[in-house]
Amino acid sequence: MAEVLIEDIGYAELGSKVKRPLEGIKIAGYVGCQTNRPFGIAGESFENPKYLDHLVETLGSESIPDYEKKVQCGGGALAFSEPEKSQEIVKGIIEAAYDHGADLIVTPCPVCQMNVEVYQDRINQTYGTQFKMPVAYCSTLMAVVYGRSAKDAAINGQVIPAKML
Repeated sequence: MAEVLIEDIGYAELGSKVKRPLEGIKIAGYVGCQTNRPFGIAGESFENPKYLDHLVETLGSESIPDYEKKVQCGGGALAFSEPEKSQEIVKGIIEAAYDHGADLIVTPCPVCQMNVEVYQDRINQTYGTQFKMPVAYCSTLMAVVYGRSAKDAAINGQVIPAKML
């Protein structure tokens, strides 16, 4: 979806539709591994893609371009077979977002969104952390900035609601 939005529609057109910019919200763009390899946005680096950062900025928010976990695998395939390993990986993804002052993690990958959001309570129990980091799918951000309500954007259906949206 991100590839189509960016390459076929473009940042300028996407930005022209913004009615409610996400000012004052700092967002960590989490690309994950599968949405970046082996294909991806033309001209992007596989190690440090910037397209999600640019999309976040186009929507009126502050991105975290040096978020070092943006392409780390979230352990989605391990979530059921080896949950301890998966949760350790997700813990690092969330910690890095907090370390950079993120209010929210956004991703174009539904598996990444689910994995990073859903297991925070278990991670908190295992590691004694107090994570409550909202994780939103990029279309959720777009729905909000284009004027849709929180209900229409399904924010209330998240495990950790992105109340700032």
